[in-house]
Amino acid sequence: MTQATIQSLFAKRPAAKPDSGDVQPHKKANISKLSSFRAGEPTDPEFSAKYAERRARFASTIGRSRTKRGTPGQRKLDAVGEQFMELKNKNPDKLLIIEVGYKFQILGADAVDASRCFGWTAISGWTTLDAGGPQDALYNRFAMVSFPTAKLSFYTRKLVSKGYKVGIVRQMETAAIKASERRSGPMRRELANVYTQGTYIDEDSVDDGVSGHVLALKEDVKGQSHRFSMISVHLATGDMVYDEFEDSSVVIELETRLMHIQPAEILAVGQFSSVVRRLIDQIQSRGSVRVITANGESSVKEYSQLQLSPALQECSRCLLYYLTEFGLQTVFQLPNLQPFSLQSHMQLNGNTLTSLEIFNNVTDYTARGSLFWVLDNTCTAMGKRLLKKWVAQPLLDRNMLTARVDAVEELVVNYNQVLESVRSVMTRLPDLERALLQIHYGRISRRQLYWTLHFFDRIAKATTLPYIQHARFKSPILIDLLEQLPKIRDLVAEIYSSLSPTAKEGGKLDFFNQDPPEVTVHKEALAQIEAEFDSYLQTAKLELGVDLKYVSINMDEYLVEISKSDAKKVPTEWRKMSGTQKSERFRTPATLDLIKRRLLEQERLEIACDKAYSEFVARVSQHHTQLRSVIVTLAQLDCLMSLAAVSRKSGYVRVDYVDEPCLEIVDGRHPMIEALISTPFIPNDVSMYPSRSRTMIVTGPNMGGKSSYVRQVALIAIMAQIGAFVPAKKARMSMMDAVFTRMGAYDNMMRGESTCMVELKECSDILASATERSLVLLDEIGRGTCTVDGMAIAYAVLDYMVSEKKSFTLFITHYPLLTKLADLYPKIVTNWCMQYEENKETKLVTLLYKLMEGVAYRSYGLNVARLANVDDAVLEVAASKSAEFERRLENRKIANKLFQLLSNLPSSIKDLKSYIK
Repeated sequence: MTQATIQSLFAKRPAAKPDSGDVQPHKKANISKLSSFRAGEPTDPEFSAKYAERRARFASTIGRSRTKRGTPGQRKLDAVGEQFMELKNKNPDKLLIIEVGYKFQILGADAVDASRCFGWTAISGWTTLDAGGPQDALYNRFAMVSFPTAKLSFYTRKLVSKGYKVGIVRQMETAAIKASERRSGPMRRELANVYTQGTYIDEDSVDDGVSGHVLALKEDVKGQSHRFSMISVHLATGDMVYDEFEDSSVVIELETRLMHIQPAEILAVGQFSSVVRRLIDQIQSRGSVRVITANGESSVKEYSQLQLSPALQECSRCLLYYLTEFGLQTVFQLPNLQPFSLQSHMQLNGNTLTSLEIFNNVTDYTARGSLFWVLDNTCTAMGKRLLKKWVAQPLLDRNMLTARVDAVEELVVNYNQVLESVRSVMTRLPDLERALLQIHYGRISRRQLYWTLHFFDRIAKATTLPYIQHARFKSPILIDLLEQLPKIRDLVAEIYSSLSPTAKEGGKLDFFNQDPPEVTVHKEALAQIEAEFDSYLQTAKLELGVDLKYVSINMDEYLVEISKSDAKKVPTEWRKMSGTQKSERFRTPATLDLIKRRLLEQERLEIACDKAYSEFVARVSQHHTQLRSVIVTLAQLDCLMSLAAVSRKSGYVRVDYVDEPCLEIVDGRHPMIEALISTPFIPNDVSMYPSRSRTMIVTGPNMGGKSSYVRQVALIAIMAQIGAFVPAKKARMSMMDAVFTRMGAYDNMMRGESTCMVELKECSDILASATERSLVLLDEIGRGTCTVDGMAIAYAVLDYMVSEKKSFTLFITHYPLLTKLADLYPKIVTNWCMQYEENKETKLVTLLYKLMEGVAYRSYGLNVARLANVDDAVLEVAASKSAEFERRLENRKIANKLFQLLSNLPSSIKDLKSYIK
């Protein structure tokens, strides 16, 4: 029997009959009247009393009688409804999706939740397990929505992205196998998969932002000190990080780590303090983050790859136990656990990431207009993820940074055929990192596995060692990365050769070049049954003496067709199925028996094929380390090429890295603004050394470009330590250990903090954390309170930064009094202002956006009000009052000077005479 013949058998396979009660979601129902229980509530019982109450109510309904007084007759559920009740009893925290024939159903209150999520109308029915809802008495089945099998992953992703915990209930047998076992009752169904936002890993999952880090977090509070232990794992990529750290009462360190990791789920190991709960509530308000109370079992072994502290071991046990429910605990077998360290990289805390728009702009919170948007020219998903890590963690080691910049520079000036061949392969790559993890979990489809191995094969063949050596690269990083690619050629060729040329179609029967023995046995059995079909037809022809042939009509196969004139010769046990004007078709007892045997053998063949495929995937997974090393190599090459693409732009230069503490930029430009505007950007300089101009006080009119200038300096410093060229004519700098920012005016309602409180907390954190090698941006300190207090706070903060912390500081202010610090600390503190021109007649101000040395004593807020189209009547009053207040201020200054002069005169004539003598 040929492979094509067996394949055709499956193509003609009849559909299994679904259980009774299978209804399409086309009838309209008023779901607003249905009482709902949100089975997959996005929040954890620990943080939602409402959810806990509903869950208790749901559990209390289990086992109640399913009859209702005042309603006629006994309420008898169909088979699927009965199974749903049993499964829901065991899994009350999950929204269940149940496989029924060739579609999936969602029942009861789950259906109401799903219909709201999908924008559908649910078929009316019960929403409580005991028909106790106000509308349940009208129905004898559960409320329901359904969708085709092919849409399972789409709707599952939609539900988990909304924060639901979704359980997939699969049919564990087929009609043919059930019939062969002569078993009555419904299909056997079991909970096969469970998904949440952080654990959605399946054979067809894509990098659509659904999955993310799952973070186990433990807090220990001692007085005002908070000690945190955490382990985080990204289940789609296998990346794992751990950390232990002390934090202050404002938990700024914890917020920084959460901003970097951006967890999709947080496992609370023990109780959280109120300040941590408020922080998590604030994070939840920005997006969908599930918070779960962790449950660590003593039977779960500790994570033994590294010597971790008891608190971290507790986090690892809780995380491992949690992942066991999803079948993802094997991620702990991978040697991917790394410390989350801010000491080995430039520190960019959460406030800095937001203020400088590192990953998202502050207008619509998208990537466009961010620093990452400027630097991202990657062509692979792996490279994009790695570049995010590079941007979030600029290098501190000068040798490592120099080696990276050398590689970028070589890519800029020596982009040759070797690099082009590698780049051409990378531009077509799927997300190999996710695919490799799906292989590890055993959740990859045949088609995806084929293309994964196919692209690994293309990577291995993209270039050769002699070809790389002939190119004569100078950068050690480039040489090492490129030489890694050909090393997997033999391994990939051996694995890839096991697949047949038609494996890319994803078929079960022709996936391998050589069938395993158990598959061969069932294929031969199928061929024997096919031969029996042919033999029977020939025997029937001879017995009846008429011409017979097999036909298939719709889903009915092997119907015996005979001419109408010869139909009277057929035996009485033949059952007529259909007919035409010229012929009639019959189902015979012998063909019926053969069809049942063939269906059973097909099922057994499928099971054998699935088993062989699973064993093959397990063998591929044994080479996880070698294959992952290639993925890491490609990601690094992709990132280097991305930085080279940015560095190749006109007006970008390589930074000169020096040991002497300094920051010197000639004609620097703002990288994001320059990329967004069409007009030429006006460049500005900065020159900061410990002994001169270490602190720059920047004044100028509103909208004069002060904030853009100081951000530009910080962004260039960050770009330089990422390893890219920078937008400037010349740049020279030492390694900065951190960039701290206090910019903007905003409150924090989630934490009950006013604008002034937010400002002073951020100042406090900077004063505690900054060092002599830090770059600090302070924008209008003190504006959150009255002028006198604000000026005093700003003066004190700046004086402390200059005298104690000695950081490189850019200080924006509208308080002219602060510029007097330049007299107190000559050369170290310098005054600068943004240039402008004022028309004395029209009072219009022209902003020049050019930095010059000096002080601006006016802010020209009325000019901004005019640009904002404030009503002329309001502007006239404001201008009048402004002039009046200025006169009063000048008169007060004159009075103060006169008072000082008078206070120095003798108090009497006698004193005057003695004073004269």
